[in-house]
Amino acid sequence: MNMKKLFGKIIPLCVLLGALFSEGIFYLLLRQFLNPFFSIILALLPFLPFLIYGAARKQKPGKMRRMCNLIGGALITPACYFMIFSASAGLFVLFGLPLSYASDCVWAILISCLAVTLAGLYQGTRIQTRRYAVNIPHAMPCKIVLFSDLHLGDFCTLKQVERTVKAIENEKSALILFAGDLVDMDLPTGKKAEQYAKLLSRLGGIVACEGNHDLHDKDNPARESFLQRANIRMLCDESTHDPETGLWISGRKSRKRQRLTANALAKKGADILLEHDPKTVEEALPCGYGLILCGHTHRGQTFPGNILRRLTCRYYYGMNNEGDTTVITTGGCGSTALPLRLGIPPEIVVITVENDK
Repeated sequence: MNMKKLFGKIIPLCVLLGALFSEGIFYLLLRQFLNPFFSIILALLPFLPFLIYGAARKQKPGKMRRMCNLIGGALITPACYFMIFSASAGLFVLFGLPLSYASDCVWAILISCLAVTLAGLYQGTRIQTRRYAVNIPHAMPCKIVLFSDLHLGDFCTLKQVERTVKAIENEKSALILFAGDLVDMDLPTGKKAEQYAKLLSRLGGIVACEGNHDLHDKDNPARESFLQRANIRMLCDESTHDPETGLWISGRKSRKRQRLTANALAKKGADILLEHDPKTVEEALPCGYGLILCGHTHRGQTFPGNILRRLTCRYYYGMNNEGDTTVITTGGCGSTALPLRLGIPPEIVVITVENDK
């Protein structure tokens, strides 16, 4: 077992223990000025968003799923920071801070959570451009724009999509690729869906692969119509040839469902592979692809998520060269749940394709 897989098994347990420690400390602080019943209730409240958000994925499409997604999604990241600040306060207590300061600690925790949430919401609107240069021997020199993880839905604003589209339009690229997670939970309907589709169609055609969040809405009869209006071609274990660049692009289904092997898909064209989750990249490395493009990780989305992602996924972010194959993972231009990014701004990726042969 390699270190990344080992960390992948250990870290969830460490996170759970850390959460229990932080809420134990918060209970201890509350007990200094509240009775035991209210103290334990308030100490357990931060776990509630995780339960509600998890329940949304178990529900069938409808009002209940949307309500769970809205409530859980809005509170889950602030709840994470609440636990982090509670644990930090606990360290001060363990190292001698008098419990007489308990009320001050509680207020400091709450104010810190609010400040970090507001800062993250602001940074979530500041889209950046990351640039790389790659060599694909037989390809024509060209410019490719990669983006991923829009997560269209209740938490993705039209302004954010418009900012993303404008950033891509400014690059005047020959090929626009999307590495999965177009929707968050349910495909928007009505006027909002039309506005999303109109904005994305301005790009003149997007080649995309399927992400794990796209599976939540895969049986929606309106999905194909939306993709057509947005001018998005979703490759699900399929390949397509781009006549302008001469490149073959393959797109895999989500690893959450049965799909072709990377080798079988490579036989249909092996220049660029769109693979949403970089955890399955190693399977595709021997298949002859010049470029493998991924999303999914959001680069952790918020600190310290970036550290956890780095520990558990080899290709969690950036560009890596593996022999004749280049792997690029983007941090994405949207967010899971609340559109909050702390220390990890949303981005598009511009890839300049060179031909040295």
